[in-house]
Amino acid sequence: MQNSSLLPRRLPTAALIVAVSHFMLEMCSNMLPALYPLLQAELDLNFEQIGRLALVGTLAGSLPQPFFGWLADRTGSRWITLGSVVFLWVFMSLIGVSPNYLLVMALIVLARLGSASYHPPAATLVRETNTQASGLAMSIFSVSGNWGSAAAPVFIAVFLGWYGLRGTLALFPLALVLGGILFFLFLKLPTVAPRPKPVKGQRTTGPWLAIVIIILVVGTRTWVQGALSSYIPLWLIGQGVSETAAAAQLSMVLFSMGIGSLIGGPLSDWLGRVPVMYGSLILMILAQLVYFSAAGPLQTLAGVLVGIGIGLSFPITLLLAQDAWPNAIGLASALIMGIGWIPFGVGSWVVGLIADASSLEAAMQTLIWVPAIGVVVMLFWRNEWSATS
Repeated sequence: MQNSSLLPRRLPTAALIVAVSHFMLEMCSNMLPALYPLLQAELDLNFEQIGRLALVGTLAGSLPQPFFGWLADRTGSRWITLGSVVFLWVFMSLIGVSPNYLLVMALIVLARLGSASYHPPAATLVRETNTQASGLAMSIFSVSGNWGSAAAPVFIAVFLGWYGLRGTLALFPLALVLGGILFFLFLKLPTVAPRPKPVKGQRTTGPWLAIVIIILVVGTRTWVQGALSSYIPLWLIGQGVSETAAAAQLSMVLFSMGIGSLIGGPLSDWLGRVPVMYGSLILMILAQLVYFSAAGPLQTLAGVLVGIGIGLSFPITLLLAQDAWPNAIGLASALIMGIGWIPFGVGSWVVGLIADASSLEAAMQTLIWVPAIGVVVMLFWRNEWSATS
Protein backbone atom coordinates (compact mmCIF):
# COMPACT_ATOMS: atom_id res chain seq x y z
CA MET A 1 0.00 0.00 0.00
CA GLN A 2 1.39 3.37 -0.95
CA ASN A 3 1.44 6.30 1.49
CA SER A 4 -0.78 9.10 0.22
CA SER A 5 1.85 11.67 1.24
CA LEU A 6 3.98 10.42 -1.62
CA LEU A 7 1.39 11.42 -4.21
CA PRO A 8 2.15 14.54 -6.27
CA ARG A 9 0.40 17.83 -5.50
CA ARG A 10 -0.28 18.51 -9.18
CA LEU A 11 -1.34 16.51 -12.18
CA PRO A 12 1.54 15.02 -14.20
CA THR A 13 1.86 17.09 -17.39
CA ALA A 14 3.32 14.30 -19.51
CA ALA A 15 0.40 12.00 -18.69
CA LEU A 16 -2.03 14.76 -19.65
CA ILE A 17 -0.36 15.23 -23.05
CA VAL A 18 -0.50 11.53 -23.88
CA ALA A 19 -4.08 11.49 -22.57
CA VAL A 20 -5.09 14.03 -25.23
CA SER A 21 -3.92 11.63 -27.96
CA HIS A 22 -5.72 8.73 -26.25
CA PHE A 23 -8.97 10.71 -26.13
CA MET A 24 -8.69 11.51 -29.85
CA LEU A 25 -7.90 7.92 -30.81
CA GLU A 26 -10.73 6.32 -28.84
CA MET A 27 -13.27 8.96 -29.85
CA CYS A 28 -12.74 7.92 -33.45
CA SER A 29 -12.22 4.20 -32.91
CA ASN A 30 -15.44 3.79 -30.90
CA MET A 31 -17.75 5.41 -33.41
CA LEU A 32 -18.51 1.96 -34.79
CA PRO A 33 -21.40 1.07 -32.42
CA ALA A 34 -23.17 4.28 -33.50
CA LEU A 35 -22.61 3.30 -37.15
CA TYR A 36 -23.91 -0.27 -36.77
CA PRO A 37 -27.66 0.58 -37.00
CA LEU A 38 -27.05 2.61 -40.19
CA LEU A 39 -24.78 -0.06 -41.67
CA GLN A 40 -27.36 -2.70 -40.77
CA ALA A 41 -30.04 -0.81 -42.70
CA GLU A 42 -27.79 0.22 -45.60
CA LEU A 43 -26.18 -3.20 -46.19
CA ASP A 44 -29.00 -5.44 -44.81
CA LEU A 45 -26.85 -7.03 -42.07
CA ASN A 46 -27.96 -9.45 -39.38
CA PHE A 47 -26.73 -9.50 -35.76
CA GLU A 48 -24.06 -12.12 -36.46
CA GLN A 49 -22.56 -10.00 -39.26
CA ILE A 50 -22.40 -6.99 -36.93
CA GLY A 51 -20.71 -9.15 -34.32
CA ARG A 52 -18.28 -10.40 -36.97
CA LEU A 53 -17.25 -6.81 -37.75
CA ALA A 54 -16.57 -6.26 -34.07
CA LEU A 55 -14.62 -9.54 -33.83
CA VAL A 56 -12.43 -8.92 -36.90
CA GLY A 57 -11.77 -5.35 -35.82
CA THR A 58 -10.80 -6.49 -32.34
CA LEU A 59 -8.41 -9.13 -33.68
CA ALA A 60 -6.75 -6.55 -35.94
CA GLY A 61 -6.44 -4.15 -33.02
CA SER A 62 -5.19 -6.79 -30.60
CA LEU A 63 -2.98 -9.47 -32.17
CA PRO A 64 -0.29 -7.08 -33.57
CA GLN A 65 0.13 -5.28 -30.25
CA PRO A 66 2.96 -7.47 -28.87
CA PHE A 67 5.04 -6.56 -31.93
CA PHE A 68 4.48 -2.85 -31.34
CA GLY A 69 5.23 -3.28 -27.63
CA TRP A 70 8.51 -4.99 -28.49
CA LEU A 71 9.24 -2.19 -30.96
CA ALA A 72 8.50 0.50 -28.36
CA ASP A 73 10.92 -1.12 -25.88
CA ARG A 74 13.70 -0.87 -28.47
CA THR A 75 13.08 2.23 -30.62
CA GLY A 76 11.06 4.64 -28.48
CA SER A 77 7.38 5.44 -28.22
CA ARG A 78 6.73 9.07 -29.05
CA TRP A 79 6.28 9.20 -32.82
CA ILE A 80 4.70 5.76 -33.17
CA THR A 81 2.03 6.99 -30.76
CA LEU A 82 1.39 10.17 -32.74
CA GLY A 83 1.30 8.58 -36.20
CA SER A 84 -1.12 5.88 -35.09
CA VAL A 85 -3.82 8.40 -34.21
CA VAL A 86 -3.79 10.03 -37.66
CA PHE A 87 -3.68 6.63 -39.39
CA LEU A 88 -6.82 5.45 -37.58
CA TRP A 89 -8.80 8.64 -38.26
CA VAL A 90 -8.08 8.53 -41.98
CA PHE A 91 -9.36 4.97 -42.49
CA MET A 92 -12.38 5.43 -40.22
CA SER A 93 -13.42 8.39 -42.36
CA LEU A 94 -13.92 6.10 -45.38
CA ILE A 95 -16.31 3.58 -43.80
CA GLY A 96 -19.44 5.61 -44.50
CA VAL A 97 -18.83 5.68 -48.27
CA SER A 98 -18.01 1.97 -48.59
CA PRO A 99 -20.41 0.22 -50.99
CA ASN A 100 -20.30 -3.30 -49.52
CA TYR A 101 -19.75 -5.36 -46.38
CA LEU A 102 -16.29 -6.68 -47.30
CA LEU A 103 -14.89 -3.20 -47.92
CA VAL A 104 -16.33 -2.00 -44.61
CA MET A 105 -14.58 -4.91 -42.90
CA ALA A 106 -11.27 -4.14 -44.66
CA LEU A 107 -11.39 -0.49 -43.59
CA ILE A 108 -12.18 -1.47 -40.02
CA VAL A 109 -9.17 -3.81 -40.02
CA LEU A 110 -6.87 -1.05 -41.31
CA ALA A 111 -8.21 1.47 -38.81
CA ARG A 112 -7.79 -0.97 -35.94
CA LEU A 113 -4.19 -1.56 -36.94
CA GLY A 114 -3.74 2.09 -35.99
CA SER A 115 -5.17 1.28 -32.57
CA ALA A 116 -2.85 -1.74 -32.27
CA SER A 117 0.22 0.38 -32.99
CA TYR A 118 -0.90 3.09 -30.58
CA HIS A 119 -1.62 1.43 -27.25
CA PRO A 120 1.66 -0.29 -26.25
CA PRO A 121 3.89 2.71 -27.09
CA ALA A 122 1.45 5.12 -25.43
CA ALA A 123 1.26 3.08 -22.21
CA THR A 124 5.06 2.83 -22.21
CA LEU A 125 5.34 6.59 -22.72
CA VAL A 126 3.06 7.25 -19.74
CA ARG A 127 5.05 4.98 -17.42
CA GLU A 128 8.48 6.24 -18.55
CA THR A 129 7.60 9.94 -18.27
CA ASN A 130 5.77 9.58 -14.92
CA THR A 131 7.94 7.67 -12.48
CA GLN A 132 6.01 8.79 -9.35
CA ALA A 133 2.35 8.13 -8.57
CA SER A 134 2.14 5.68 -11.45
CA GLY A 135 -1.44 4.82 -10.51
CA LEU A 136 -2.58 8.43 -10.97
CA ALA A 137 -0.69 8.79 -14.27
CA MET A 138 -2.13 5.55 -15.65
CA SER A 139 -5.61 6.55 -14.51
CA ILE A 140 -5.33 9.82 -16.44
CA PHE A 141 -4.26 7.85 -19.50
CA SER A 142 -7.06 5.32 -19.08
CA VAL A 143 -9.84 7.79 -18.35
CA SER A 144 -8.98 9.82 -21.43
CA GLY A 145 -9.62 6.74 -23.56
CA ASN A 146 -12.84 5.92 -21.73
CA TRP A 147 -14.18 9.44 -22.14
CA GLY A 148 -13.09 9.50 -25.76
CA SER A 149 -15.17 6.34 -26.22
CA ALA A 150 -18.07 7.96 -24.40
CA ALA A 151 -17.92 11.04 -26.62
CA ALA A 152 -17.78 8.99 -29.83
CA PRO A 153 -21.51 8.24 -30.37
CA VAL A 154 -22.52 11.85 -29.68
CA PHE A 155 -19.67 13.30 -31.76
CA ILE A 156 -20.35 11.21 -34.86
CA ALA A 157 -24.13 11.61 -34.42
CA VAL A 158 -23.74 15.27 -35.41
CA PHE A 159 -22.25 14.37 -38.80
CA LEU A 160 -24.61 11.41 -39.29
CA GLY A 161 -27.56 13.69 -38.60
CA TRP A 162 -26.40 16.15 -41.24
CA TYR A 163 -25.16 13.82 -43.98
CA GLY A 164 -26.26 10.29 -43.06
CA LEU A 165 -23.72 7.47 -43.19
CA ARG A 166 -21.49 9.50 -45.53
CA GLY A 167 -20.93 11.96 -42.71
CA THR A 168 -17.88 9.91 -41.70
CA LEU A 169 -15.97 11.72 -44.47
CA ALA A 170 -15.83 14.76 -42.18
CA LEU A 171 -13.22 12.86 -40.15
CA PHE A 172 -10.62 13.13 -42.92
CA PRO A 173 -9.82 16.86 -42.69
CA LEU A 174 -10.14 16.67 -38.92
CA ALA A 175 -7.42 13.99 -38.90
CA LEU A 176 -4.95 16.43 -40.44
CA VAL A 177 -5.83 19.21 -38.02
CA LEU A 178 -5.65 16.98 -34.96
CA GLY A 179 -2.36 15.50 -36.16
CA GLY A 180 -0.84 18.98 -36.25
CA ILE A 181 -2.08 19.75 -32.74
CA LEU A 182 -0.64 16.50 -31.39
CA PHE A 183 2.71 17.15 -33.08
CA PHE A 184 3.22 20.38 -31.15
CA LEU A 185 2.02 18.83 -27.89
CA PHE A 186 4.38 15.86 -28.22
CA LEU A 187 7.34 18.21 -28.68
CA LYS A 188 6.74 19.23 -25.05
CA LEU A 189 7.14 15.70 -23.68
CA PRO A 190 10.32 15.15 -21.65
CA THR A 191 13.12 13.23 -23.30
CA VAL A 192 13.32 9.62 -22.17
CA ALA A 193 16.72 7.96 -22.06
CA PRO A 194 16.87 4.92 -24.38
CA ARG A 195 16.69 1.59 -22.62
CA PRO A 196 20.04 -0.19 -22.40
CA LYS A 197 20.30 -3.24 -24.60
CA PRO A 198 20.06 -6.43 -22.54
CA VAL A 199 23.22 -8.41 -21.96
CA LYS A 200 23.32 -11.62 -23.95
CA GLY A 201 21.51 -14.29 -21.98
CA GLN A 202 19.91 -11.76 -19.59
CA ARG A 203 16.18 -12.25 -19.05
CA THR A 204 14.14 -9.10 -19.71
CA THR A 205 10.67 -10.57 -19.21
CA GLY A 206 9.10 -11.52 -15.88
CA PRO A 207 6.94 -14.41 -14.68
CA TRP A 208 4.69 -15.59 -17.49
CA LEU A 209 2.06 -16.93 -15.10
CA ALA A 210 1.48 -13.37 -13.87
CA ILE A 211 0.82 -12.17 -17.40
CA VAL A 212 -1.48 -15.12 -18.16
CA ILE A 213 -3.56 -14.40 -15.06
CA ILE A 214 -3.93 -10.72 -15.94
CA ILE A 215 -4.82 -11.55 -19.55
CA LEU A 216 -7.59 -13.89 -18.38
CA VAL A 217 -8.97 -11.28 -15.98
CA VAL A 218 -8.85 -8.58 -18.66
CA GLY A 219 -10.58 -10.98 -21.02
CA THR A 220 -13.61 -11.30 -18.72
CA ARG A 221 -13.87 -7.52 -18.51
CA THR A 222 -13.48 -6.90 -22.23
CA TRP A 223 -15.97 -9.65 -23.13
CA VAL A 224 -18.63 -7.74 -21.19
CA GLN A 225 -17.45 -4.34 -22.39
CA GLY A 226 -17.40 -5.33 -26.06
CA ALA A 227 -20.88 -6.83 -26.03
CA LEU A 228 -22.37 -3.92 -24.11
CA SER A 229 -20.72 -1.37 -26.41
CA SER A 230 -21.95 -3.15 -29.54
CA TYR A 231 -25.49 -4.01 -28.49
CA ILE A 232 -26.74 -1.55 -25.85
CA PRO A 233 -28.26 0.76 -28.53
CA LEU A 234 -29.91 -2.15 -30.37
CA TRP A 235 -31.12 -3.73 -27.11
CA LEU A 236 -32.62 -0.48 -25.84
CA ILE A 237 -34.29 0.25 -29.19
CA GLY A 238 -35.86 -3.21 -28.90
CA GLN A 239 -37.16 -2.14 -25.48
CA GLY A 240 -38.95 0.79 -27.09
CA VAL A 241 -36.30 3.46 -26.47
CA SER A 242 -35.63 6.01 -29.22
CA GLU A 243 -32.37 5.89 -31.18
CA THR A 244 -31.22 9.20 -29.68
CA ALA A 245 -31.95 8.07 -26.12
CA ALA A 246 -30.23 4.72 -26.76
CA ALA A 247 -27.08 6.47 -28.01
CA ALA A 248 -27.18 8.77 -24.98
CA GLN A 249 -27.38 5.81 -22.60
CA LEU A 250 -24.44 4.12 -24.32
CA SER A 251 -22.45 7.32 -23.89
CA MET A 252 -23.46 7.40 -20.21
CA VAL A 253 -22.19 3.86 -19.61
CA LEU A 254 -18.94 4.63 -21.46
CA PHE A 255 -18.53 7.90 -19.57
CA SER A 256 -18.99 5.99 -16.31
CA MET A 257 -16.14 3.68 -17.35
CA GLY A 258 -14.03 6.82 -17.39
CA ILE A 259 -15.04 7.64 -13.84
CA GLY A 260 -13.97 4.16 -12.79
CA SER A 261 -10.65 4.51 -14.61
CA LEU A 262 -10.03 7.91 -13.01
CA ILE A 263 -10.38 6.58 -9.49
CA GLY A 264 -9.01 3.07 -10.07
CA GLY A 265 -5.33 4.05 -10.28
CA PRO A 266 -5.21 6.30 -7.17
CA LEU A 267 -7.27 3.73 -5.24
CA SER A 268 -4.74 1.06 -6.16
CA ASP A 269 -1.89 3.32 -4.99
CA TRP A 270 -3.69 3.61 -1.65
CA LEU A 271 -5.44 0.26 -1.08
CA GLY A 272 -3.37 -2.02 -3.31
CA ARG A 273 -3.90 -3.30 -6.84
CA VAL A 274 -5.48 -6.68 -6.05
CA PRO A 275 -8.23 -5.58 -3.60
CA VAL A 276 -9.45 -2.93 -6.03
CA MET A 277 -9.39 -5.50 -8.83
CA TYR A 278 -11.67 -7.82 -6.84
CA GLY A 279 -13.99 -4.92 -6.09
CA SER A 280 -14.32 -4.01 -9.75
CA LEU A 281 -15.26 -7.55 -10.82
CA ILE A 282 -17.85 -8.00 -8.06
CA LEU A 283 -19.38 -4.59 -8.81
CA MET A 284 -19.76 -5.59 -12.47
CA ILE A 285 -21.75 -8.70 -11.51
CA LEU A 286 -24.08 -6.97 -9.06
CA ALA A 287 -24.70 -3.91 -11.22
CA GLN A 288 -25.53 -6.00 -14.30
CA LEU A 289 -28.04 -8.04 -12.30
CA VAL A 290 -29.92 -4.81 -11.63
CA TYR A 291 -29.37 -3.25 -15.07
CA PHE A 292 -30.97 -6.08 -17.03
CA SER A 293 -33.97 -6.42 -14.71
CA ALA A 294 -34.83 -2.82 -13.80
CA ALA A 295 -36.20 0.16 -15.68
CA GLY A 296 -36.22 3.93 -15.41
CA PRO A 297 -33.89 5.73 -12.97
CA LEU A 298 -32.83 2.50 -11.24
CA GLN A 299 -31.66 1.06 -14.56
CA THR A 300 -29.80 4.28 -15.32
CA LEU A 301 -28.03 4.15 -11.94
CA ALA A 302 -27.16 0.48 -12.49
CA GLY A 303 -25.72 1.36 -15.92
CA VAL A 304 -23.49 3.96 -14.27
CA LEU A 305 -22.28 1.37 -11.75
CA VAL A 306 -21.63 -1.19 -14.52
CA GLY A 307 -19.44 1.37 -16.27
CA ILE A 308 -17.58 2.27 -13.08
CA GLY A 309 -16.99 -1.42 -12.34
CA ILE A 310 -15.54 -1.98 -15.81
CA GLY A 311 -13.40 1.15 -15.66
CA LEU A 312 -11.86 0.54 -12.23
CA SER A 313 -9.67 -2.25 -13.56
CA PHE A 314 -8.36 -0.42 -16.65
CA PRO A 315 -5.29 1.20 -15.04
CA ILE A 316 -4.81 -1.60 -12.52
CA THR A 317 -4.31 -4.37 -15.07
CA LEU A 318 -1.67 -2.32 -16.89
CA LEU A 319 0.09 -1.47 -13.64
CA LEU A 320 0.10 -5.09 -12.47
CA ALA A 321 1.62 -6.20 -15.75
CA GLN A 322 4.26 -3.45 -15.73
CA ASP A 323 5.10 -4.12 -12.08
CA ALA A 324 5.55 -7.83 -12.80
CA TRP A 325 7.73 -7.13 -15.89
CA PRO A 326 9.66 -3.93 -14.98
CA ASN A 327 12.31 -4.48 -17.67
CA ALA A 328 9.84 -4.98 -20.52
CA ILE A 329 6.92 -2.66 -19.78
CA GLY A 330 6.14 -2.12 -23.46
CA LEU A 331 5.82 -5.84 -24.17
CA ALA A 332 3.91 -6.42 -20.92
CA SER A 333 1.46 -3.64 -21.78
CA ALA A 334 1.08 -4.99 -25.31
CA LEU A 335 0.27 -8.51 -24.15
CA ILE A 336 -2.39 -7.20 -21.75
CA MET A 337 -3.96 -4.78 -24.23
CA GLY A 338 -3.46 -7.07 -27.20
CA ILE A 339 -4.37 -10.61 -26.23
CA GLY A 340 -6.53 -9.44 -23.33
CA TRP A 341 -8.70 -7.38 -25.68
CA ILE A 342 -9.47 -10.22 -28.11
CA PRO A 343 -12.58 -11.19 -26.07
CA PHE A 344 -13.94 -7.70 -26.76
CA GLY A 345 -14.75 -8.84 -30.28
CA VAL A 346 -15.38 -12.48 -29.40
CA GLY A 347 -18.00 -11.45 -26.86
CA SER A 348 -19.77 -9.28 -29.41
CA TRP A 349 -19.75 -12.10 -31.95
CA VAL A 350 -21.01 -14.73 -29.51
CA VAL A 351 -23.76 -12.47 -28.23
CA GLY A 352 -24.77 -11.86 -31.84
CA LEU A 353 -24.94 -15.59 -32.50
CA ILE A 354 -27.07 -16.16 -29.40
CA ALA A 355 -29.32 -13.23 -30.33
CA ASP A 356 -29.94 -14.66 -33.81
CA ALA A 357 -30.67 -18.10 -32.34
CA SER A 358 -32.98 -16.88 -29.56
CA SER A 359 -33.27 -13.20 -28.67
CA LEU A 360 -31.03 -10.24 -27.92
CA GLU A 361 -32.56 -10.08 -24.43
CA ALA A 362 -31.43 -13.64 -23.65
CA ALA A 363 -28.01 -12.99 -25.17
CA MET A 364 -27.39 -9.91 -23.02
CA GLN A 365 -28.31 -11.84 -19.87
CA THR A 366 -25.33 -14.15 -20.44
CA LEU A 367 -22.96 -11.25 -19.66
CA ILE A 368 -23.88 -11.06 -15.98
CA TRP A 369 -21.71 -13.91 -14.72
CA VAL A 370 -18.69 -13.55 -17.02
CA PRO A 371 -16.75 -11.42 -14.44
CA ALA A 372 -17.03 -14.30 -11.95
CA ILE A 373 -14.38 -16.08 -14.02
CA GLY A 374 -12.03 -13.17 -13.31
CA VAL A 375 -12.70 -13.44 -9.58
CA VAL A 376 -11.69 -17.11 -9.60
CA VAL A 377 -8.58 -16.51 -11.72
CA MET A 378 -7.33 -13.72 -9.40
CA LEU A 379 -7.18 -16.27 -6.55
CA PHE A 380 -3.95 -17.55 -8.15
CA TRP A 381 -2.22 -14.14 -8.04
CA ARG A 382 1.01 -13.99 -5.98
CA ASN A 383 1.68 -10.78 -4.07
CA GLU A 384 5.44 -10.96 -4.69
CA TRP A 385 4.81 -10.21 -8.36
CA SER A 386 3.93 -6.62 -7.46
CA ALA A 387 5.24 -4.54 -4.58
CA THR A 388 1.97 -2.57 -4.45
CA SER A 389 -0.48 -5.45 -4.76
